[in-house]
Amino acid sequence: MSSEETAPERPVPYKPRMPRLNRAKLFAPYDALKPFESTVHAKDTVYVRRKELSEFAQECLDQRLRCLERGDVVTVTWFQATETDMDSGQYITSTGTVTKIDRIYRVIYLDKQAIPVRDIFDLCGEDERRL
Repeated sequence: MSSEETAPERPVPYKPRMPRLNRAKLFAPYDALKPFESTVHAKDTVYVRRKELSEFAQECLDQRLRCLERGDVVTVTWFQATETDMDSGQYITSTGTVTKIDRIYRVIYLDKQAIPVRDIFDLCGEDERRL
């Protein structure tokens, strides 16, 4: 190569380069089967039949519900039915503060979670003497 001949110039890109941080996002892992896995795990949930309370247990529960006041800290075991069958579902135990008691519609609100009174299986208060 003579001094008069020079190497061809590198072409100038027509758009600015992507920053390295954005370029790394292109190679982030993607889980395409995530919806499928959540469906499979939903099938793993074991459902039980709703238990009927005896008359004595129902009276005790009614008495506890009558003593319940707004602001009480309670532990409630209640039945959550499946969407397809009202007699099968799972029992859930929730602990929290009673924020509202709707005596007309018979619903207890436990930290913004609505629990129908007909679904309550057990109710224990922080102060057992009162409940």
